[in-house]
Amino acid sequence: MGIPLYDLHDAFISHPLGQKIDGELFINSPQKINHDHSITFYSEFIPNKFIDVLGLGDTKQIMAETREKMGMKPSTLLSINCVLRDLYFKKHGKWREVFASLDELNGKEAGYVSAGEQYNFDHCNQTMVLLGIE
Repeated sequence: MGIPLYDLHDAFISHPLGQKIDGELFINSPQKINHDHSITFYSEFIPNKFIDVLGLGDTKQIMAETREKMGMKPSTLLSINCVLRDLYFKKHGKWREVFASLDELNGKEAGYVSAGEQYNFDHCNQTMVLLGIE
């Protein structure tokens, strides 16, 4: 891919790796690059499956689609953001845009940054989970 070893961490924040399992895409990000240049991931890849280098979607469009899918304006929102999304949002100045979009759903929002999410016994990275409370 032409990326120097010392730039890999930043490259993976913008271009995470994904693996499709039963038609669903699971993002798996590197946790660290080891001294021997091997890579430790947050969760295991399933052997003999293809791994894709992913690009990021448009934040505004994704947030608009998310608001539309909710179909309601909840009285309270709880957001849980993966630490890698937090790093990306900070690096690219996206938090203001995300908060403005969440405010369109409801101005009462609380949230925190996590180390990723567990979903059907899999660990997923680079995610935002929203819980709308009515």
